[in-house]
Amino acid sequence: MTMDCEECDYRTKLTCSGTGLIKDILKHTTVPGQVDKTSLRVSFVRRRQDGSQTIKEEDLVTVVFWSSAAQIINDLASVDQHIYLDMEIRSSKEGLVFKAKSFEILD
Repeated sequence: MTMDCEECDYRTKLTCSGTGLIKDILKHTTVPGQVDKTSLRVSFVRRRQDGSQTIKEEDLVTVVFWSSAAQIINDLASVDQHIYLDMEIRSSKEGLVFKAKSFEILD
């Protein structure tokens, strides 16, 4: 099946959200004439049951913040703070990129 018209394209952006723990604050960069960029390494935990035991599995991902969000993260975020993130997943030369759409630092 091919898509011949713009109205027939029902694809959407790929998004995700969750609460994680900031593990590292990566380099903040400002490109003259462009926007700021800051990245965080954030730990998310998946939990599953194995019999009566709960097993935790960690996912450590890099989340990118652009523009004014990058400045706020650079000024306010600290390692070991919890953060709620609403993200867009994008592809790049390096693979999948998690781009922050909105966030709330929880502690």
